[in-house]
Amino acid sequence: MGNLWSRIIGNEKQEQQQTENRHVQHRESSGFTVTLPTGTRRSVGYVAYSGQPVHRLSEKFASLRLESPNKEPFDAAYSHCREYNLEFLHRYSVATREPCSSVKPSHKSPDAGVARDGNNLKALVTRNSESKEDLRKPSTLEKTSKVKPARLRYLNLREYTMTFRSLIELEAEYEKQMIELQVRNIEIRWDKHSGGKPLAYFKPSEINDSEMEFTLGKRYLLSPAIPVSPEESIECELVQTPDDFNEDYCLRILKAANLPTKCHTFIIKASWCAITYQRMLNALVHIQSGSISPILSECLCGRWTDFSAQLSKPLPKTYTIPNVDRLDHSQELAIETGLTKAVCLIQGPPGTGKTVTSTCLIYHLHRITGAKVIALAPSNTAVDNLCMRLVQTGLNVVRLCASVRETPSNLPKELMVHVKASQINPELARLEKQHDHGELKPGAELKHYLKLKKITEIRVLQEADVICCTCVMAGDSRMESVNFTNVLIDECGQALEPECLIPISRDVSRLILVGDQCQLGPVVQCPEAAKAGLDRSLFERLHMLGAPFVRLETQYRMHPELVRFSSRVFYDNQIQSGATVLNRRVCLRFRWPSSDLPTFFYSMESEEQLAPNGVSYWNPKEAEVVKAIVRKFIVQGVKPSEIGVIAPYVGQKTYLIRQLASVANGQNESVEVSSVDGYQGREKDYIILSCVRSNRNRNVGFLNDPRRLNVALTRARYGLIIIGNPVTLSRDPLWNELLHFYHEQNLLVEGSINSLQRATLISRKPKVPYAYERRIEWPA
Repeated sequence: MGNLWSRIIGNEKQEQQQTENRHVQHRESSGFTVTLPTGTRRSVGYVAYSGQPVHRLSEKFASLRLESPNKEPFDAAYSHCREYNLEFLHRYSVATREPCSSVKPSHKSPDAGVARDGNNLKALVTRNSESKEDLRKPSTLEKTSKVKPARLRYLNLREYTMTFRSLIELEAEYEKQMIELQVRNIEIRWDKHSGGKPLAYFKPSEINDSEMEFTLGKRYLLSPAIPVSPEESIECELVQTPDDFNEDYCLRILKAANLPTKCHTFIIKASWCAITYQRMLNALVHIQSGSISPILSECLCGRWTDFSAQLSKPLPKTYTIPNVDRLDHSQELAIETGLTKAVCLIQGPPGTGKTVTSTCLIYHLHRITGAKVIALAPSNTAVDNLCMRLVQTGLNVVRLCASVRETPSNLPKELMVHVKASQINPELARLEKQHDHGELKPGAELKHYLKLKKITEIRVLQEADVICCTCVMAGDSRMESVNFTNVLIDECGQALEPECLIPISRDVSRLILVGDQCQLGPVVQCPEAAKAGLDRSLFERLHMLGAPFVRLETQYRMHPELVRFSSRVFYDNQIQSGATVLNRRVCLRFRWPSSDLPTFFYSMESEEQLAPNGVSYWNPKEAEVVKAIVRKFIVQGVKPSEIGVIAPYVGQKTYLIRQLASVANGQNESVEVSSVDGYQGREKDYIILSCVRSNRNRNVGFLNDPRRLNVALTRARYGLIIIGNPVTLSRDPLWNELLHFYHEQNLLVEGSINSLQRATLISRKPKVPYAYERRIEWPA
């Protein structure tokens, strides 16, 4: 695990006033080493928490009391020192802010012998009796003074593009620093005869305690554990992760001088890829040069004009399409607005059929205008879902994706651009086969193949009615020769604003954004970039500016009782239910507290603990209850694949995956455990939410994000069970509102799962009901 360094320079005046303790802002709860300017190294212990949050996702920073091994105050021996270097045992950096003056007593460092026991999950856990704050990634970047915050309105395109350019560069630099990690001593199994490029396999157990993320499509570097030369590094892409059909991770080799023949133990390093950020920067350059339409130019700057769009044909009498029986009123209104406005926002609350609405809109948009439509989303999963719907309409749909996803995608291969290209060009098909078997000679043969492949794929894209891809893939070189004027971006609320600019940095005449500002927003790694507004989506900004807007108002996913709370708190009580109580009732022997209300909040006192990686939380007692409920569902005939478990913290997610691996009764499927983010846009018949947080300080961490709770509460079709500690959770206003909602219906329960009893609620009900309103302070 790589070390990250930072220098903490103390304030001389404060040091004179506080000679007993030296406080350093830090977010870890594990030991590290202090290197004095003289070269002397001293081990110091652990954290006590205080300070102020620096951005919307961060929790209170830690203040650290440095101690020598014999418990003498550190500054007593080194009070003359003004500068220290800190070498961390984890990858997170130090914030360079001064701490609060009030500091709680620090805890003892965890026993080294316990930390060495890598085989015992429980032994690796540090108990969290004082409720440590969520551990976040403070930035190590120093030069942020030139960064201007995002604005609601801009004077011109130059100010707009320069603002986002600095934010993108800040986020890119931060991500590069954080992603370059490594995992050591990984056992690799080689497949050098796979019919294409060599493959490297390794088991999930090899990386269980690693902080490094393994994501499909990302690039990694393999190198022998005992390197001989730098040239031995092997560049590869992750093409497979463990699932119901595959047990191992798989890396596809991209570049390697010579594959190792004897060494089997390797180091895996994450390789940072700049393509995403480069394409966002390229889009800003094109926009500043005047490549976009006047309407979009005014729109991005926040100046409104006439949004009416010109249509070559009259609107259809009905908006239903093949394989879609009917549409509700709000869906028809959204389609009509999308057809008649140059810019349109469609809000799709959970389960309201926004994918169906988007499909119908794209269908009619192509039929009326005769022009190509680009259907996009920030994630491949969302693109695939939309693509599958569009195929059923009879349109010529092409899926454009990065090469690494051309094989593992769940879509029919016939939709992939490279497959369609091979089908219309026999010579390309022949060369493709030779290339896959490594038979093409480097040089002229390979060059001819790559040129023919690109030309043919461009032809496929040009002939398509609809092209489906991610926002980032819209910047692919193959798209440069494709003319399009209609753009629809699904799940737009999850995309960075500069990400949405990639497909519209051309002469686009119609832009339709589909999303929900009440669900999860863009993920921003850098605290400074988030604080400056990079975490606000284009959908959210245009909505605040008053762009044409339609909300879908009928949900078809959940039992009507499961949507009541979210409808009232997040959507002005406007969400109606298309699904009746009858077709959401399942004949299970599971004893719900109320036979008409398939939900309850299971109250329990437990103890959250710091997870083995030191940067997350887990709650073993809650996990036991989750396991008992899952087992009960399965015994009563519910398929494991129909049950979803939401664990907001990675530590709990990892622990639950292990605990639930053996409860499927021999069925060839498993219960899916994922984070709130992993479940956005998805659904399961039954959802179990483990809240995890339970502590004496009543700190809920990032559970205080209302949008996160909204997503978690709206994934279930037939039944929802929440497990948590009301005493801890009730400190947050929204969670307190939720607890009273359950308590008033006798759905706050405790005791045995087989004999639930009503639980008491100590917290007071607020006089004014909670209503979600995202508060954003925009610079003047």
